[in-house]
Amino acid sequence: MQISDALFRNFGTKLLALAIACATWYVLTGQRRERISERNYRVPLSIVNVPRGTMVVSPLPDAVDVRVRGAFTPLRSLDPAKLEAG
Repeated sequence: MQISDALFRNFGTKLLALAIACATWYVLTGQRRERISERNYRVPLSIVNVPRGTMVVSPLPDAVDVRVRGAFTPLRSLDPAKLEAG
């Protein structure tokens, strides 16, 4: 049997398998290819879960600056009004 015979036997099926493998690779590596974005937000600060009998004596800021870094698409849909630091 010649190598060319083995290579070109069922050529359509082999070509279809290669196309499916390439499409699968493209879909699964999509997040890694997406560009990284960075955004800065000013987020309100709130005190939560303070133990009973504890008192905060020093003044706290009303808000803190937060830098968020990640994939562009999820950051674009992030609603800054829903962010809260606690």
